[in-house]
Amino acid sequence: MIVSTNFSATNALRHLNTASSNLDHVFKRLSSGIRINSASDDAAGLQISNRLTSEINGNNTAIRNANDAISVIGVADGALDESVGLMQRMRTLALQSGSGANTAEDRIALNKEFHQLRLEMDRIASETTFAGQGLLAGTYKGLFSIGAYAGQNTVITDLNAQTKNLGEMGWLARSPAGSLPGAYSIAGLQLATQPITLNGVTFDKNYSTMEEFVTDINATQFPNNQGPVEAQQQAFSVKSSVDLSALPSYIDIAGTTVDLTDIDMTGWSATNPTTKNSTVMSTVISRINTAASSAGLNFSVSGTITNFPSNNWLTISSTAGKSLTLGNGSNEPTHPPPPAPPVSFSSSLTSLLKDVNTTTYVGQLELYSSGDQYSNIDMEGSSLAALGFYPQDKQMFTVDNIDVLSHSNAERAIKTLDAGMKQLGVQHSGLGAQANALDSRVRNLGNASENLSAARSRIRDADMARESAYLARTQLLQQASSAILSQANSRPKMALSLLQS
Repeated sequence: MIVSTNFSATNALRHLNTASSNLDHVFKRLSSGIRINSASDDAAGLQISNRLTSEINGNNTAIRNANDAISVIGVADGALDESVGLMQRMRTLALQSGSGANTAEDRIALNKEFHQLRLEMDRIASETTFAGQGLLAGTYKGLFSIGAYAGQNTVITDLNAQTKNLGEMGWLARSPAGSLPGAYSIAGLQLATQPITLNGVTFDKNYSTMEEFVTDINATQFPNNQGPVEAQQQAFSVKSSVDLSALPSYIDIAGTTVDLTDIDMTGWSATNPTTKNSTVMSTVISRINTAASSAGLNFSVSGTITNFPSNNWLTISSTAGKSLTLGNGSNEPTHPPPPAPPVSFSSSLTSLLKDVNTTTYVGQLELYSSGDQYSNIDMEGSSLAALGFYPQDKQMFTVDNIDVLSHSNAERAIKTLDAGMKQLGVQHSGLGAQANALDSRVRNLGNASENLSAARSRIRDADMARESAYLARTQLLQQASSAILSQANSRPKMALSLLQS
């Protein structure tokens, strides 16, 4: 029997301390309901649990943000719906004003209501707010975080119901300084070294004809916010003089020979016209038209000769509406109908012309824009002047500058209102699609949050049944260890009994 070292007591004490420590952990788990109360319990599990907690909290916050976005959309949607209703009424008034039965006084009365409705549209655009932020004035850009992580955003923007932005814009090119009316140099179309940017799209190719440039513009996909652009080539004119003294004996038109040998040129004078000039011109025109008609061609010729050389002109017109005016160089109306394909005619006719610069491409380019959100034509580049574009020539055809005081104004108003309603319709439908997407987002976030919470619970939360069983076992071990330790501590007393005996 060893007295100095009680190995039994030491062993019992160690087991008692282990049981007490385990019992402390069980008490923590049962009292907190959490399995991982510190990193020492499960370091990897704690790290995963923390990441899941961040994602769950992020999803729950994203749900609130998405609901805020849906609320903003609801306010804007209602205001846009009212604006469209006002524009429908304005369109009805414009159609009513277009009736020939209306007097000037009637149209003034119609225009008063028309004007008030327009003011109400601007009031709605400026006073529609959400939490103090204007929604329909074109300045709102609401960025909403709708995910648990950075970059998971949705944006509500490009809402503009102001009448000054609804409709379309037009931009008609003018002749560059020092050039012939309605003309510009082909060099203006060499854009490889002097590119232009039109509504955010860069054009940097060399074009040999205006038709190529117009086709390229119309085939371009412009950013919606910048506004798509439609290009048209104006009917064109060439300034020259008409000299019938250079008239050939025969002109070939599509295989049909026009005999001009018997025309009496006696009395003709290119510098001092007389009445003889008019007779000669009429004869030439008549014979050319007869030949063109018999050949089934789609053009005709007209013209006049006066006592003023600068006013002499000859026009070749296609049945589709495009014309080439030779003589006085007068420009076409500001807004002619879209041009037809070029007129084809015999090169022999060029002998009638003098002073024509063959290096000059004659024509005018007109741009129209009616964007999905707003109307805009913005062009930058060093070659703008060569193309005949100047900022002051932009024309606004928007709801804020229309009236119904005349039949023509009413027609313009109808077209402008149609363009404006299309723009509001695009905004309206965009909001609807965004609201539906946000509804789906909210449902998905809720589902994800539920499943992530379950996953975190399986990692972090304590199993109460298991911990209760472990508690009973640990308590029993503690009691047993305590009892054994007591008995082990009493064993040295046996040595005293030996000494006493």
